[in-house]
Amino acid sequence: MTRRVFAHLALVLTSTVYAAGFLCGALRFLSPLPSGRRKSRLQVGPVSELESGKPKRVVFNGRSIFVLTAGGKPLALDAKCTHLACNVNWDPSLDRFVCPCHNGQFRRDGEVFKEPPMHPLRQQKFVIEEGNVILLDDREAGAS
Repeated sequence: MTRRVFAHLALVLTSTVYAAGFLCGALRFLSPLPSGRRKSRLQVGPVSELESGKPKRVVFNGRSIFVLTAGGKPLALDAKCTHLACNVNWDPSLDRFVCPCHNGQFRRDGEVFKEPPMHPLRQQKFVIEEGNVILLDDREAGAS
């Protein structure tokens, strides 16, 4: 094998491997996520745990949900900011939810405190059974 043939072969093989890797990555990115099983319910815990004032963050069907009390009543809020869909975080020093993307802020009840968000945090459906907060899938009826 001459140097010229080796150089051409190396160039063709390297390009082919690179293109195949890029194509596999692109196909994996574009393919749908595995559906997985959605849970219809998730038991968060007793209502008495929420009376401390600190929101409890749980993951339910791939979404972060804050469960807390507001005005003495249990409340479940989606952690996704209504401005750019970043996940908000609870700031105990401000007693508010703060979005890390553009510093939007939401009150304890999910209402907008500081823009740019124009809409309150979305409420998650839940029920209270035997003193426990149970989150419900959006498709299930009978929400609080």
